[in-house]
Amino acid sequence: MFKWFGKQETRSTYTDHVVSALLAAATGSATDVGTTAAVQVVAGAVGRAFALASTSEKLLTPGVLTTMGTDLVRYGSTTWLIDPEGLFPVAGASLKAGNYNPKSWRYDVDLNGPHSTTTKKNVPYEDLISVRLNTDSMAPWQGVSYTTKAKTSSALTANLLKSLSDEASGPVGSFFTVPGGDLKALTADIKTAKGAALAVQGGETGFETDNRMSPQSDFVQKRFGVSTPQGTVELLKTAYEQTLNSLGVSGSLFSSTNNAGAIAAYRQFAFGLVLPLGRLVEAECSEKLETKITLDFASIRAVDVAARATGFNKLVQGGMDLEKALAISGLLQDEK
Repeated sequence: MFKWFGKQETRSTYTDHVVSALLAAATGSATDVGTTAAVQVVAGAVGRAFALASTSEKLLTPGVLTTMGTDLVRYGSTTWLIDPEGLFPVAGASLKAGNYNPKSWRYDVDLNGPHSTTTKKNVPYEDLISVRLNTDSMAPWQGVSYTTKAKTSSALTANLLKSLSDEASGPVGSFFTVPGGDLKALTADIKTAKGAALAVQGGETGFETDNRMSPQSDFVQKRFGVSTPQGTVELLKTAYEQTLNSLGVSGSLFSSTNNAGAIAAYRQFAFGLVLPLGRLVEAECSEKLETKITLDFASIRAVDVAARATGFNKLVQGGMDLEKALAISGLLQDEK
């Protein structure tokens, strides 16, 4: 009969995955969560939302705004050099001097090109557009991404995906057990299997002697390859949802099967993520470009206009001043 060699395979449990994620986060060996679909889908959605924003500032092109939006989600910051020829994205910025006052900060910045990287030294803070998220009193010069703040959940998502990716990239095929066989050749075949059926050494006795003694598994095909425990799949779904939530997005935005749930999730995305990020970009650009800059996200808010109109009507019926009700509902802003 065919004999398995080596240690028996064991499947990871929920606890194993969580502990591994904690260790990975603690040792700095966690897979980059920025490469996961959860982060990329939100970064892409925010970037496209920023591309739709209209502004009178010619330097803030749809391409520049798109990159600003995606950078803020992925890295927690976006930095641009203000140059007479336009705005140029900063690939890396090293703070070289400064005290508690940002106006004293001086940077060495790297600007990437297709064939070279240019480093500009001692660049003053005033010459950089630097939008930063999640700054705190300990490091006000440093932006931190939402997923970095939620590093345990992020590490869990990233490492689960890496584990499943490694498993899925392994050999896939079928064993076809027959009497006799060459295990050495079989071992070599397994490494290159791509859905093929491989002959596996079966029983010592052949059908010539007494077929009642032959293993019942002979001439039965048995598949090998990806075999992910359902618990791992469910854990990945939970971790994926947690990563989306840490980014300020409900999973219903991408998976809801009813319109009400999808609209509620979109409202959370627009008003809880896109518009606040837009406000930060407005403030920073207005300060550094020394002109009042407004990003108009009217097209992003349009999906919510029916709900806001209903709210406006209730406010007016309740006795609120017409103009105040328009301002609170956001309809006045849309008119402008």
